Amino acid sequence: MKALKKMITLWVTLALLLVSAVQVGAQGQAGTTLTAYVDVTGHWTITYGWTIDKSVTPDTWNLFRGDSGTSRYTIAVTKDSGTEEAWVEGQVCVANGGAVATENLTIVAVLQDGYGPPNDYLTEALVDVSGNPVLDPGETGCYAYRVNIPITGGPYPQPHAGGTYKVTANVTITNHSGHLGVPFGPSPSETTTFPNSPTPVNDTINVDDTNGGSWVFSASGSVSYDKTFACDADAGTHSNTATIRETGQSDGASVTVNCYALEVTKDAQTSFKRTYHWTIDKWADQSALTLALGQQFLVNYSVKVDATYTDSDWAVSGNISVYNPAPMAAKINSVSDMVSPDIAATVDCGVSFPYLLAAGGTLACTYSASLPDASGRTNTATATLQNYDYDYQMNATPDGTTDFSGTASVDFSNATMNEADECIDVSDTYAGSLGTVCYSDLPVTFSYSRWIGPYYICGDYTVENTASFVTNDTGATGSDSWTVSVHVPCEGGCTLTPGYWKTHSKYGPAPYDDTWALIGEDTPFFLSGQSWYQVLWTPPAGGNAYYILAHQYIAARLNILNGAASTPAVDDALAWATNFFNTYTPSSKLSKTLRAQVISTAYLLDQYNNGYIGPGHCSE
Repeated sequence: MKALKKMITLWVTLALLLVSAVQVGAQGQAGTTLTAYVDVTGHWTITYGWTIDKSVTPDTWNLFRGDSGTSRYTIAVTKDSGTEEAWVEGQVCVANGGAVATENLTIVAVLQDGYGPPNDYLTEALVDVSGNPVLDPGETGCYAYRVNIPITGGPYPQPHAGGTYKVTANVTITNHSGHLGVPFGPSPSETTTFPNSPTPVNDTINVDDTNGGSWVFSASGSVSYDKTFACDADAGTHSNTATIRETGQSDGASVTVNCYALEVTKDAQTSFKRTYHWTIDKWADQSALTLALGQQFLVNYSVKVDATYTDSDWAVSGNISVYNPAPMAAKINSVSDMVSPDIAATVDCGVSFPYLLAAGGTLACTYSASLPDASGRTNTATATLQNYDYDYQMNATPDGTTDFSGTASVDFSNATMNEADECIDVSDTYAGSLGTVCYSDLPVTFSYSRWIGPYYICGDYTVENTASFVTNDTGATGSDSWTVSVHVPCEGGCTLTPGYWKTHSKYGPAPYDDTWALIGEDTPFFLSGQSWYQVLWTPPAGGNAYYILAHQYIAARLNILNGAASTPAVDDALAWATNFFNTYTPSSKLSKTLRAQVISTAYLLDQYNNGYIGPGHCSE
């Protein structure tokens, strides 16, 4: 209400001055007139200064995946003894009541304390009018001011608690009516009663933290709080700031989380056992023979070996490497290995678990597992790490485990094959050792021939021989036999063809049949000019009837000498043929009738030699 009355009074005064200025102008005076008003408010404060410091321990965490660490943050604030300030402030309002603009407007605020003269002058301050240095006619300008009160002691201390302070605003211009050319103007004043005590500033502060906390301090002190960092989620640097809300002062602290993982690598070597199963088969081109006394027969034998195999003992083995890249030791509870889907391998690391793996160290392990077949699989090695929760003093509390794994493919395409019985030694009870055969050599058939006979006593004989094998690893054996039944007729003997007698003379190539000795291979054959042997080997060129009959004749004679029974027809034929050979030579011209008789006789003897008549044919 008091301020309102002052404003009304000011405007009334300004109106009167305006009327006066008009009157002065009418009287011929040059210049203008001013009216002014000042207000004042006293201030006395004590402002407290603060410092803030934020710290954290530990500020770096080296953790394994699955670990966590709790850091302790501390915020400390320090409050000083405070700084006193005293001043008065307000504004000076100046109205130009004349018809011309002001020149060289100046305002000085003079402060007087409440002690009374001669100690009432305290200080003064020049008021800044640069914001509106010239007032146009009828214009009013208001200018803020501040006058600081020096803090003093003694008998007249400042500020004066409860004292009355007076501000006088000396307003001057150099074109005031009646005072042209010299500074002149009004000097309004106003008083204020000073506070009895200083007003505290920042006596209490609020500290806000970006981690979410907020605290109130009225004196120096500190507060601490904990924050937990997890390796998996919080890797990296975490900065936060504590700020004094009232002053904007702040300080920060950072926590760096280094997150480490064990590195598990492995390889996989596959192997299996291949066991070979062998068969042997023996046969010959004859199973039954009829031989004359003293006759030999060449039998051709074959021995075939073959094999199949079965695979077993599939296995995988290899190495596991567990590397610790962290700057601290890792406590490993176990190292395991699993082949999909659920085949546990045997692992040997050469240490006892739990095992402390040094920083930068490597744990080398081996493993092996038996498998049911050669299917492709995945082999996974796992190192199980003991995890810890650490408090800010680095005290560790066990808290769960984390698995670190590495894999390798189990592939049998290049597996190591351990062979069993891949080779055999083959032998024969007649031929002896036939040789060594390996699976890679198959198929293998051995062939050999043997002469059966001669027998000099009639009867039945059995010729059996056996082929067998022995494997190179397990000593497994197998065999097969072939039997030739031999019949040597006791009555009547058996006959052989000219082909047999040609090859069984003393000239070979077949074994010698000593029946020839009863005639003699080199004995002259009748009028032929050749030996018996030569005639037998002379082809009947051009159908020579002489040689056709001679071949059958010689064979029949040898058959009979060898014990083959004759027949009357054969005897007659031989007698006729003997007569013929005593008469003719190979080059003799034969009549058609005689030649027919020769061919007919040869045919009858051929029937005898081939066993169609007489005692039967011997095997050849």
